[in-house]
Amino acid sequence: MNTSRVFIGLATIFILLAFASYKYGETKEIRFNETIILNDAKNAFEKDVMFRKWIAMHGGVYVPITEKTTPNRYLKDIPYRDINTTDGMQLTLMNPAYALRQFMDEFKGSYGEKGKITGLKLINPNNAPDKFEKKALLRFQDTNSSKEYYEKIVESSGKENFRYIKALTIEKSCLKCHAKQGYKIGESKGAISITIPLERYDNFLDKSLSYLKMIHILTLLFGILFLYLTYLYLKKSQHKEDKLSRQVNEVYSIFNSGNIVLFRWNNDEHWSIDYVSQNVFGLLGYTKDEFMSGKIAYASLIDSRDIAQVTQEVTDASRDKIVNFAHKPYRVKTKSGDTLWVNDSSQILRDKDGNIEYYVGYIQNATQMKQYELDIQNEKERFQLAIDGSNDGLWDWNPQTNEIWYSPRWKSMLGCSDDELENTLDEWIKRIHPDDIEDTFDAIQNHIDGKTEVYESEYRLKGKNGKWVWILDRGKVLTDSGGIAQRFVGFHTDITHKKNQEEILQLKIKEALEENTRQLQTLQQQSKMASMGEMIGAIAHQWRQPLNELGLSIQNLKYDYRAGVVDKDFIDEFIEYNKKTIMFMSNTIDDFRSFFRVDKEKKRFNVLETTQSVVSMLSAQLNSLNITTNIEGDSFDHIGYQSEYQQVILNIVNNAKDALVDNNIKNPTINISITRCSNPNIDKQTCQVTISDNAGGVAEDIIDRIFEPYFTTKEQGRGTGIGLYMSKMIIEENMGGKLTVENRDGGASFTIIFKDKI
Repeated sequence: MNTSRVFIGLATIFILLAFASYKYGETKEIRFNETIILNDAKNAFEKDVMFRKWIAMHGGVYVPITEKTTPNRYLKDIPYRDINTTDGMQLTLMNPAYALRQFMDEFKGSYGEKGKITGLKLINPNNAPDKFEKKALLRFQDTNSSKEYYEKIVESSGKENFRYIKALTIEKSCLKCHAKQGYKIGESKGAISITIPLERYDNFLDKSLSYLKMIHILTLLFGILFLYLTYLYLKKSQHKEDKLSRQVNEVYSIFNSGNIVLFRWNNDEHWSIDYVSQNVFGLLGYTKDEFMSGKIAYASLIDSRDIAQVTQEVTDASRDKIVNFAHKPYRVKTKSGDTLWVNDSSQILRDKDGNIEYYVGYIQNATQMKQYELDIQNEKERFQLAIDGSNDGLWDWNPQTNEIWYSPRWKSMLGCSDDELENTLDEWIKRIHPDDIEDTFDAIQNHIDGKTEVYESEYRLKGKNGKWVWILDRGKVLTDSGGIAQRFVGFHTDITHKKNQEEILQLKIKEALEENTRQLQTLQQQSKMASMGEMIGAIAHQWRQPLNELGLSIQNLKYDYRAGVVDKDFIDEFIEYNKKTIMFMSNTIDDFRSFFRVDKEKKRFNVLETTQSVVSMLSAQLNSLNITTNIEGDSFDHIGYQSEYQQVILNIVNNAKDALVDNNIKNPTINISITRCSNPNIDKQTCQVTISDNAGGVAEDIIDRIFEPYFTTKEQGRGTGIGLYMSKMIIEENMGGKLTVENRDGGASFTIIFKDKI
């Protein structure tokens, strides 16, 4: 259907009808206006006639004689035309014509119209007819013509008037004045003329026509608009129909080429097929024609294991007046004998009486989906077995609604059955140990904010029996595209036994550490005692020569006295010399006391000077063994335990001395180098002390073991095996440095590196 042509045709017809309606209304309004004018004229005529009849019925009326109302000279022949009242007032008779003429003259135009009495045979010349009136009076003489006449007349002034005139019929009361003129009762003699100005009526007509025109214009506009909107609607509907038709064809094309098969089943016992789409062959192996032949009923294709289910679903939907329903997946047999799972969505079509006519719907291969469901079910079972096997409790929290679910195992960890503990967030919060709640909430918030990859926390929950249960809580948050947490899922693991074992282990570790500390203190004491032995030997060497000198000096004093050389100067020189010897011995004792003083706090000491003081205490022994000692380097301070540092230097120098003596080295030498690091940012190293000798070095097979406790290469009774072990402990644990050894330049080289700031 061409909607454009229909719209143009209907619009044209509507315009013509509107125009015709307007013209009809215009004609009707004009006629109505003319009728009103004519009626007004007739009413004016009848009013004048009634007025005339009333006067005639009374034989005229007597009125006082005035300037306006003088005796009617045309009634001079009438007896008693003029009379006097008893009180002397003069009255004159006014016949109907005289009274009506005066009435018309006095009040002409007061009601919009003007009246005039006229005729061809005049008593009063003032009543002579005009052109319109004369034409009408002449028409009235024709006994067959109408006794009234009217027409519109345009006056010379340009104003339009309606003229109406109607003949008067002679009545008995008229003969009183007109008998002498030969008038007879029933004759038409004279007439009354009515003149009505049309301006007021024309204005009213113009308004009526304007209103009529406006109504028709609005009607026309709304009608055209309605037709146009209808046109648009029809055009859109036509477009929709065309589109729907195309879509239906496309749908059929899609179905015919896709994997969804359309069916229309008859409402019979075996669901014979009324219609099926072409693509049924690809699904079931039967052609459309084979189904349409009626030889194959759909019920015969349904697997025997599922036919009862499908039948019951159809029965239930039919009984409950359900229109649309979906079957649970069921199995069908293909032509080749294979079994397929299908999804079936159906609709029940009923007639006007509610009786079922057809079942329509579609089926789709669901074999792969069913396999997915089986795989998912297997995964769920496997997951559930894993959860049950792990003995963990599961929780699932919605941060947006605060809805939460706890598994039965989660609740049983606290000694509660499934119905004893509500699935609310408060049930969990109120059970957290007060000391753990802040850290737990921080861990949750950090994970929600994306600061941690997974949520993990250890805390205590109060069980049903009031005891605390240690929980390892782990989970993962799921967020939407905007990063807002939508779901938070995790597991609870009861680690109470583990925590108890850890506490037991911590006690054992504490006891072991205390025992190790005692052993270390013993080792330190042993090392100290060993060093003390070394120091005592060194002091013995240091004191031997001064004691010999003191002994010789005292012995020589007796001989010098006998020789007479003892005087005041000699005594002063003797005392001064021996005071220096005694002072040297006293300083040796101070160094010894300083070495064995236990430092309780770290203090600042000069590394170079402290090293020199240790070597000075050993200088007598080293000199007696012809061992050359060289000390060089930078002078700087270090914050640490000075006496422990002295012990380290003493141990390393004594080991070097013993190695030089045992290996019978010619030109034995011990070199000590103290240097600052050139780059203080390298591994935070600030300085190093290197002690090296030329005793041949340490055997490669034992060099990695020399810092082990109780390991020694010396003969039994000469070494304890704890000197180097304690030295490494002092440098690395107490002073934050590092002690290493290597073979270099024909001897062993020990390096002390301080890592902390100088």
